Amino acid sequence: MSNLSTACIFLSLLSGCADSSQPPSLPDCVWCGAQDAPDVLASTMRIASQEEPGTRLHLSGILVDKSNQPIAGALIYAYHTDATGTYRKEGNETSNGNRHGTLRGWLKTGNDGTFTIDTIQPAPYPDHTEPAHIHITVKPKGQPEIPVHPLWFKGDPRLTQEMEEAIQLPANCTPILTLIPSEEGGLKSSFRLMARSTMP
Repeated sequence: MSNLSTACIFLSLLSGCADSSQPPSLPDCVWCGAQDAPDVLASTMRIASQEEPGTRLHLSGILVDKSNQPIAGALIYAYHTDATGTYRKEGNETSNGNRHGTLRGWLKTGNDGTFTIDTIQPAPYPDHTEPAHIHITVKPKGQPEIPVHPLWFKGDPRLTQEMEEAIQLPANCTPILTLIPSEEGGLKSSFRLMARSTMP
């Protein structure tokens, strides 16, 4: 084999190794998730499997506009930390799953704007003052995806009065969820989610 052929093979091997070590391609938008949604969606999403460690959490919601009218057929994307407070990854994530981790999901609101989320209660970030939360984005039909206020939990010691007072949403659309025991075990809550962007 000629020296030139040997050099070409060597360079090809190096190139292949370099490609495999490249970081995943990430969207410019760090919070977006609608672009990764499956083609077919129901009004219920299961973010965490039954085997996922943590307290089960069942959320029933209704998506409304700024006039408090239900929004049908909107895409909702949600993601959160696991029971240790981390955005755990399993190695098969794509797109913003490489940022948001494996605990994420999508749904499409029903004709009456209602939806349900089945997951676990997320833990707060380790060594951090931010309350435990669930990230939510909303994409009404024919409109861009927007981030809405994350869902917090009443009684979280990290949730301060100043943070509660800074929420600029109607009282009946508070993102602070009151959790009560569920008949199936775990916790549950019902809430109204307003499609109002948190971006300035």
